[in-house]
Amino acid sequence: MTRRYYVSRPQRDAPNLMLTGEEAVHAIRVMRVRVGDPLVLFDGEGWECPGKVLEVNKRELRIQCQGWELEPRMPSNEIILGIAIPKGDRGKEMVERLTELGVSRLVPLIFEHSQRPPSESQIEKLRRVSRESCKQCGRNTDLVLESPKKYDAWIEAQASIEADQRVIAHPGKTSKKESLRTDARRSLAVVGPEGGLSDRELQLAIEHRFKPIDLGPRIYRIETAGAIIAVGLAVRVL
Repeated sequence: MTRRYYVSRPQRDAPNLMLTGEEAVHAIRVMRVRVGDPLVLFDGEGWECPGKVLEVNKRELRIQCQGWELEPRMPSNEIILGIAIPKGDRGKEMVERLTELGVSRLVPLIFEHSQRPPSESQIEKLRRVSRESCKQCGRNTDLVLESPKKYDAWIEAQASIEADQRVIAHPGKTSKKESLRTDARRSLAVVGPEGGLSDRELQLAIEHRFKPIDLGPRIYRIETAGAIIAVGLAVRVL
Protein backbone atom coordinates (compact mmCIF):
# COMPACT_ATOMS: atom_id res chain seq x y z
CA MET A 1 0.00 0.00 0.00
CA THR A 2 1.28 3.48 -0.90
CA ARG A 3 2.14 5.57 2.15
CA ARG A 4 0.25 8.87 2.29
CA TYR A 5 1.10 11.88 4.45
CA TYR A 6 -0.44 15.29 5.00
CA VAL A 7 1.49 18.52 4.47
CA SER A 8 0.23 22.07 4.89
CA ARG A 9 -0.64 24.22 1.87
CA PRO A 10 2.35 26.65 2.12
CA GLN A 11 4.81 23.81 1.48
CA ARG A 12 3.34 22.92 -1.88
CA ASP A 13 5.57 25.25 -3.90
CA ALA A 14 8.85 23.77 -2.62
CA PRO A 15 10.54 21.10 -4.82
CA ASN A 16 11.91 19.50 -1.66
CA LEU A 17 10.07 19.81 1.64
CA MET A 18 10.38 18.71 5.23
CA LEU A 19 7.78 16.43 6.77
CA THR A 20 7.65 17.20 10.50
CA GLY A 21 5.46 16.74 13.58
CA GLU A 22 3.15 13.76 14.08
CA GLU A 23 3.23 12.84 10.40
CA ALA A 24 7.01 12.48 10.42
CA VAL A 25 7.05 10.60 13.71
CA HIS A 26 4.49 8.13 12.37
CA ALA A 27 6.44 7.68 9.14
CA ILE A 28 9.75 7.13 10.93
CA ARG A 29 8.76 5.12 13.99
CA VAL A 30 5.69 3.23 12.80
CA MET A 31 6.07 2.85 9.05
CA ARG A 32 9.89 2.64 9.21
CA VAL A 33 10.45 4.66 6.03
CA ARG A 34 13.94 4.70 4.57
CA VAL A 35 15.86 6.86 2.11
CA GLY A 36 14.59 6.16 -1.39
CA ASP A 37 11.14 4.99 -0.31
CA PRO A 38 8.20 6.27 -2.42
CA LEU A 39 5.27 8.02 -0.78
CA VAL A 40 2.40 10.37 -1.59
CA LEU A 41 1.77 13.80 -0.05
CA PHE A 42 -1.59 15.57 0.08
CA ASP A 43 -2.58 19.02 1.36
CA GLY A 44 -6.25 18.65 2.38
CA GLU A 45 -7.30 21.04 -0.41
CA GLY A 46 -7.53 18.44 -3.17
CA TRP A 47 -3.89 18.31 -4.29
CA GLU A 48 -1.50 15.37 -4.10
CA CYS A 49 2.08 14.70 -5.11
CA PRO A 50 4.14 11.53 -5.45
CA GLY A 51 7.47 11.86 -3.72
CA LYS A 52 10.66 10.12 -2.66
CA VAL A 53 12.40 10.18 0.71
CA LEU A 54 15.77 11.95 0.44
CA GLU A 55 16.77 12.10 4.10
CA VAL A 56 15.55 10.62 7.39
CA ASN A 57 16.29 12.32 10.73
CA LYS A 58 14.99 11.60 14.21
CA ARG A 59 11.81 13.65 13.87
CA GLU A 60 11.68 14.83 10.26
CA LEU A 61 11.93 13.68 6.67
CA ARG A 62 13.22 15.52 3.64
CA ILE A 63 11.14 14.61 0.60
CA GLN A 64 11.56 15.27 -3.11
CA CYS A 65 8.22 16.19 -4.70
CA GLN A 66 7.55 14.98 -8.23
CA GLY A 67 4.75 17.34 -9.25
CA TRP A 68 1.47 18.35 -7.62
CA GLU A 69 -1.82 17.45 -9.30
CA LEU A 70 -5.39 18.38 -8.40
CA GLU A 71 -7.10 15.11 -7.52
CA PRO A 72 -9.78 15.70 -4.82
CA ARG A 73 -11.60 12.34 -5.31
CA MET A 74 -14.89 13.79 -4.11
CA PRO A 75 -18.49 13.41 -5.28
CA SER A 76 -19.61 16.21 -7.57
CA ASN A 77 -22.55 16.70 -5.19
CA GLU A 78 -21.46 18.76 -2.17
CA ILE A 79 -22.98 17.09 0.92
CA ILE A 80 -23.45 19.09 4.13
CA LEU A 81 -24.66 16.91 6.98
CA GLY A 82 -25.95 18.16 10.33
CA ILE A 83 -26.00 15.23 12.74
CA ALA A 84 -26.02 14.19 16.38
CA ILE A 85 -22.63 12.77 17.38
CA PRO A 86 -22.89 9.31 18.99
CA LYS A 87 -20.72 8.50 21.99
CA GLY A 88 -17.28 6.91 22.07
CA ASP A 89 -16.07 4.66 19.30
CA ARG A 90 -19.38 4.97 17.48
CA GLY A 91 -18.65 8.64 16.81
CA LYS A 92 -15.16 7.76 15.60
CA GLU A 93 -16.46 5.07 13.25
CA MET A 94 -19.15 7.40 11.95
CA VAL A 95 -16.63 10.10 11.05
CA GLU A 96 -14.43 7.51 9.32
CA ARG A 97 -17.33 6.27 7.18
CA LEU A 98 -18.63 9.73 6.30
CA THR A 99 -15.13 10.83 5.32
CA GLU A 100 -14.79 7.80 3.04
CA LEU A 101 -18.22 8.39 1.51
CA GLY A 102 -17.39 11.97 0.50
CA VAL A 103 -19.37 14.17 2.90
CA SER A 104 -17.99 17.69 2.47
CA ARG A 105 -19.00 19.28 5.76
CA LEU A 106 -20.13 17.71 9.03
CA VAL A 107 -21.95 19.81 11.64
CA PRO A 108 -22.43 18.31 15.13
CA LEU A 109 -25.92 19.39 16.20
CA ILE A 110 -27.40 19.64 19.70
CA PHE A 111 -31.08 18.60 19.80
CA GLU A 112 -33.73 18.63 22.51
CA HIS A 113 -33.11 14.93 23.10
CA SER A 114 -29.31 15.12 22.98
CA GLN A 115 -27.93 13.53 26.14
CA ARG A 116 -24.48 15.09 26.28
CA PRO A 117 -23.21 17.54 23.64
CA PRO A 118 -19.69 16.77 22.37
CA SER A 119 -16.90 18.92 23.78
CA GLU A 120 -14.49 20.86 21.60
CA SER A 121 -11.71 18.45 22.62
CA GLN A 122 -13.81 15.53 21.36
CA ILE A 123 -14.42 17.32 18.08
CA GLU A 124 -10.69 17.95 17.69
CA LYS A 125 -10.03 14.23 18.16
CA LEU A 126 -12.62 13.46 15.50
CA ARG A 127 -10.89 15.89 13.13
CA ARG A 128 -7.73 13.84 13.54
CA VAL A 129 -9.75 10.67 12.91
CA SER A 130 -11.03 12.18 9.66
CA ARG A 131 -7.52 13.14 8.55
CA GLU A 132 -6.36 9.56 9.13
CA SER A 133 -9.33 8.31 7.14
CA CYS A 134 -8.34 10.62 4.27
CA LYS A 135 -4.88 9.08 4.32
CA GLN A 136 -6.28 5.57 4.21
CA CYS A 137 -8.99 6.00 1.55
CA GLY A 138 -7.18 8.32 -0.86
CA ARG A 139 -9.33 11.38 -0.26
CA ASN A 140 -7.29 14.58 -0.73
CA THR A 141 -9.86 17.11 0.51
CA ASP A 142 -10.42 17.53 4.24
CA LEU A 143 -13.80 16.88 5.77
CA VAL A 144 -14.78 20.19 7.37
CA LEU A 145 -15.86 19.23 10.89
CA GLU A 146 -17.44 22.24 12.58
CA SER A 147 -17.79 23.05 16.27
CA PRO A 148 -21.08 21.88 17.87
CA LYS A 149 -24.11 24.06 17.15
CA LYS A 150 -27.62 24.22 18.55
CA TYR A 151 -30.12 22.69 16.16
CA ASP A 152 -32.55 25.63 16.04
CA ALA A 153 -29.87 28.20 15.27
CA TRP A 154 -28.27 26.04 12.59
CA ILE A 155 -31.56 25.22 10.84
CA GLU A 156 -32.52 28.91 10.75
CA ALA A 157 -29.08 29.87 9.42
CA GLN A 158 -29.56 27.52 6.44
CA ALA A 159 -32.25 29.82 5.06
CA SER A 160 -29.50 31.89 3.44
CA ILE A 161 -27.59 28.88 2.08
CA GLU A 162 -28.13 27.96 -1.56
CA ALA A 163 -28.96 24.26 -1.88
CA ASP A 164 -30.68 22.08 -4.48
CA GLN A 165 -32.21 19.82 -1.86
CA ARG A 166 -32.80 19.81 1.89
CA VAL A 167 -33.75 16.59 3.67
CA ILE A 168 -34.23 15.49 7.27
CA ALA A 169 -34.42 11.84 8.32
CA HIS A 170 -37.68 11.03 10.07
CA PRO A 171 -39.50 7.67 10.24
CA GLY A 172 -42.95 7.29 8.76
CA LYS A 173 -42.72 9.99 6.09
CA THR A 174 -41.68 9.74 2.44
CA SER A 175 -39.46 7.06 0.91
CA LYS A 176 -35.75 7.49 0.38
CA LYS A 177 -36.06 6.46 -3.26
CA GLU A 178 -38.48 9.29 -4.00
CA SER A 179 -36.65 11.91 -1.99
CA LEU A 180 -32.89 11.68 -2.47
CA ARG A 181 -31.46 13.22 -5.63
CA THR A 182 -27.94 12.48 -6.82
CA ASP A 183 -27.98 15.23 -9.44
CA ALA A 184 -28.02 18.07 -6.90
CA ARG A 185 -24.99 20.35 -6.77
CA ARG A 186 -25.37 20.91 -3.02
CA SER A 187 -27.44 18.93 -0.53
CA LEU A 188 -28.26 19.77 3.08
CA ALA A 189 -29.23 16.82 5.28
CA VAL A 190 -30.07 16.30 8.96
CA VAL A 191 -29.97 13.19 11.17
CA GLY A 192 -31.32 13.56 14.69
CA PRO A 193 -30.35 11.95 18.02
CA GLU A 194 -31.24 8.48 19.28
CA GLY A 195 -34.24 9.94 21.12
CA GLY A 196 -35.55 11.25 17.82
CA LEU A 197 -36.68 14.71 16.77
CA SER A 198 -39.32 16.50 18.77
CA ASP A 199 -42.46 17.56 16.92
CA ARG A 200 -41.33 21.16 17.22
CA GLU A 201 -37.90 20.40 15.74
CA LEU A 202 -39.46 18.57 12.80
CA GLN A 203 -41.86 21.44 12.15
CA LEU A 204 -39.01 23.96 12.30
CA ALA A 205 -37.13 22.00 9.65
CA ILE A 206 -40.19 21.83 7.41
CA GLU A 207 -40.69 25.58 7.76
CA HIS A 208 -37.12 26.02 6.49
CA ARG A 209 -37.77 23.86 3.41
CA PHE A 210 -36.33 20.58 4.69
CA LYS A 211 -38.21 17.59 3.33
CA PRO A 212 -38.74 14.65 5.74
CA ILE A 213 -37.54 11.30 4.40
CA ASP A 214 -38.09 7.77 5.64
CA LEU A 215 -35.00 5.54 5.49
CA GLY A 216 -36.98 2.31 5.55
CA PRO A 217 -38.97 0.00 7.83
CA ARG A 218 -36.29 -0.30 10.52
CA ILE A 219 -34.94 2.22 13.03
CA TYR A 220 -31.24 2.84 12.51
CA ARG A 221 -28.51 4.05 14.78
CA ILE A 222 -27.22 7.55 14.08
CA GLU A 223 -24.06 6.40 12.31
CA THR A 224 -26.02 3.98 10.09
CA ALA A 225 -28.58 6.64 9.14
CA GLY A 226 -25.79 9.09 8.32
CA ALA A 227 -24.08 6.55 6.07
CA ILE A 228 -27.35 5.70 4.28
CA ILE A 229 -27.97 9.36 3.51
CA ALA A 230 -24.37 9.90 2.38
CA VAL A 231 -24.60 6.92 0.01
CA GLY A 232 -27.99 8.07 -1.24
CA LEU A 233 -26.73 11.57 -2.02
CA ALA A 234 -23.27 10.78 -3.40
CA VAL A 235 -22.68 10.51 -7.14
CA ARG A 236 -19.86 8.91 -9.07
CA VAL A 237 -16.42 10.24 -8.17
CA LEU A 238 -15.07 12.12 -11.15
